[in-house]
Amino acid sequence: PLQFEFWDDLFKEAKKWGLRVYEQDWLHNEIERMNSTLESATLGSQWLRQMADAAYVNGLTIQYCMSWSRHMLQSVELQAVTQARASGDYHPGNEQWKLGITSMFSHAVAVTPTKDNFWSTSKEQGRYGSDSEPYPRLQAAVSTLSSGPVAPSDAIGYSDVDLIMRSAAKDGTLLRPSRPAMMLDSVVKSHANNRKDNLGEIWAAHTDVSGLSFVSVIAANSQKHNLTFDEILGRSHHFVTSESPDVYMAFESAAPSQTLREFSTEKHLALPDTDKKSFVVWSFLPVLSNGWVLLGEANTKWVPVSPARFSRIATTPFGFSVRADGSPGEKLQILAIPPGKSEADVLECVVGETRKIEIVFSSKGHKCSVAA
Repeated sequence: PLQFEFWDDLFKEAKKWGLRVYEQDWLHNEIERMNSTLESATLGSQWLRQMADAAYVNGLTIQYCMSWSRHMLQSVELQAVTQARASGDYHPGNEQWKLGITSMFSHAVAVTPTKDNFWSTSKEQGRYGSDSEPYPRLQAAVSTLSSGPVAPSDAIGYSDVDLIMRSAAKDGTLLRPSRPAMMLDSVVKSHANNRKDNLGEIWAAHTDVSGLSFVSVIAANSQKHNLTFDEILGRSHHFVTSESPDVYMAFESAAPSQTLREFSTEKHLALPDTDKKSFVVWSFLPVLSNGWVLLGEANTKWVPVSPARFSRIATTPFGFSVRADGSPGEKLQILAIPPGKSEADVLECVVGETRKIEIVFSSKGHKCSVAA
């Protein structure tokens, strides 16, 4: 199509049945297999502009799929383009989960990287012959840490609900990091010149809440690595906030209470050898000025402190308070570590009709209340 009116009519009609995001797939085929786009220097740009302009005026967003670098660079001028596939096509057990490098490019042009759909259990077969998904936990973790859509594609009756809900609130709101998981600079360097002794896949996703930096690190198919403070929280990283302290607490998602430890410039974290089944997700949470540590939803979510859930962290003379958003009737389990303690306190709250609660952890007692 060469007219804005085509796209405007398409999107206007599609909105009537609930379309919110339009995916333009097969982008590279549509450029390389038409003489017109190979012979014109501007036709491809015109096509993408008309598509995006019509999406914008109709209140829709666009996801690119199978895009080349030229498509991604064109998206810088197109406000409606908000996300793009950073992975290959899904097939149970394949390597399409590796997006620690492609997410760098996507994030650099302000487009959210996304991973293709996945099966959340190892029970399903049929669509891909006799193949089943051997690593559903890895698929779910990567999808969440990509900061893009999470797309379980199980057949009816095959979904692992508990695993899927590690990515989201009760109403489906994704509990994502602020920035997508990207390969550490030190790990990129280890891959230089196709070295066989590279460190594998070690990525970090950063989250900002109330001026504080939280970090999630995933290591899969990786070699042993001594993770240092500067690699993920050093002041050379422009996205690490000035309010963030020099001492953090860390835990591994599979066993938070058993793996709690301090992380700082002096105390590093030894990451083990991993494969796709034994992968690890470590969370790093700042020690507040009064010694308290908010661990958030450490027992239940891949990203324990997400900006989609938490806001307004403030210290008090005896502890701290934090605002949490949820849906009516949603049960939250929130963890925090008191100063000088090595074990977390647990507070269970139920979200009311206002959808907002104020959580207080204090040496005088913990409580949940309706937020103003």
